[in-house]
Amino acid sequence: MPKRHFVILATDYNEMWQQYGLDPVDDWAVFTALARYVNASGTCYPHEETLASDLGRSVRYVRYHIQRLRVLPGFVVERQMRKQGGWGRNVYTLPTWLVRYGGALTDVPGTDQDDDRHARAAREP
Repeated sequence: MPKRHFVILATDYNEMWQQYGLDPVDDWAVFTALARYVNASGTCYPHEETLASDLGRSVRYVRYHIQRLRVLPGFVVERQMRKQGGWGRNVYTLPTWLVRYGGALTDVPGTDQDDDRHARAAREP
């Protein structure tokens, strides 16, 4: 089964990122790490430790940059309570104007995978 993915909609994220006072390197890295886990409803809930491991950084780094990302319109962090009491996981809602959940990677026109698929189809009798 092909891997599911997300699609970043902004073409010039560097300028847009700076408009919100965000770092186009570190804040962007945390945002895209979150986006790897986004589902069709635009939410995700990876553990901060998972994001830190994905990025090769500390949990403190991840928390700091998630806090900074809150300036983006549509970026929401909700803390859930456990049924037994205490805090559970964070649920992140990513801005739909910036990121969307996609289909299989082979379904994206212009990607190498898409080109390879069409090339194989052309070669088959």
